[in-house]
Amino acid sequence: MSTTLTRCRSCGRDTQTTEDWRCEHCGQPKPVTAEPVSASAPVGTATRCGYCGRQTVTESGRCPSCGQPKQPPGTMLPRRAPSLWQDLKPQLAAAALSALVVVVALMMASELLLITAAAVLIAAVLAKIIADGW
Repeated sequence: MSTTLTRCRSCGRDTQTTEDWRCEHCGQPKPVTAEPVSASAPVGTATRCGYCGRQTVTESGRCPSCGQPKQPPGTMLPRRAPSLWQDLKPQLAAAALSALVVVVALMMASELLLITAAAVLIAAVLAKIIADGW
């Protein structure tokens, strides 16, 4: 086995070459004219590889650690503020439930159901006030 590292064209890693001129990592044949890898440190900004998770400097568009192609980082879009409908949906649902309870209470002439509907409305308003930090 050769002690110098050469670049494998198949997996993209810098590996030693076996006696039968194969890559030590993937087993694919290496060309006889494979040039040794320079010992100098790669120049560039280290980025995280999406496959192996290591912070490495991209060489020839591939991660030198795992040999997988590195993609440029994607842009993260800021989250949109919720719409008024999304923000008030739980409170509107509580109000609709309370209105239904009020209608049923009036039809049955039940004071207990009227008090329950009022309690549901008050709880919905208090939940919104606490959630918004008012």
